[in-house]
Amino acid sequence: QVTMAPSNVHRCTDELLVALKELAGRYSTGIHIHLQETVYQKLYGLRAWNKTPLQHLYDLDFLGPEVTCGHSVWATDEDLALMAATGTNVCHNASSNLRLQSGIAPLSRILDSGIRVALGSDEAGINDDKDMLQEMRMVLKLHRVPGIDHIPPTAYQVFQMATVNGAYASWFGDRIGTLEPGKRADMVLLNLQNIEEPYIDPEVSIVDAVVHRGRNIDVDTVICDGEVIMRDRQLARIDKEGLF
Repeated sequence: QVTMAPSNVHRCTDELLVALKELAGRYSTGIHIHLQETVYQKLYGLRAWNKTPLQHLYDLDFLGPEVTCGHSVWATDEDLALMAATGTNVCHNASSNLRLQSGIAPLSRILDSGIRVALGSDEAGINDDKDMLQEMRMVLKLHRVPGIDHIPPTAYQVFQMATVNGAYASWFGDRIGTLEPGKRADMVLLNLQNIEEPYIDPEVSIVDAVVHRGRNIDVDTVICDGEVIMRDRQLARIDKEGLF
């Protein structure tokens, strides 16, 4: 499946953006675009159009449920209102934003606006290891800022960002993201020994435990579309010895 992916608002002509929007509609697929990742991109919009890039996309009738805006670090309250009104989605890339000094996305305000948020890495995870368990924990802790103005995201919300919302934002929501009849049997099985030891309160939910304590070394088995591709931390489809 092909998804339309114009790299950024300021790198595309209005004609290209409108054409890609029409193409996505014609073939019932999604659109992913980087948006206001840096303050410079926001300032470019203010200089070029006297409005933010997101507001320019709104004027082009570009926004909608099929559109996912990567980053949105410098989204304004007006931007968030437009996203919420049009059903536009956000992909949060916490580690990448920290690594590139882009800033910290206003996740609490985004969630408070009723916007669907997915979790991504944008090829620049904190350790270059694509550890999404660690990325979930990064997001959970990064937005626990002092004060009472906004409620920080819960472990359940972060887990949702990494699973069902990620599937939706990548336009595979009808096939993956949740375990239910009719969808692909995509599962990651964790060994809970390191997560539960030396002690975990019985009242702690499994989602809280995994998001707070889970690591890639806890992944025991991986199943994709019902096929086991890793079992007991051993790849089931690749003969590593035979590669040499």
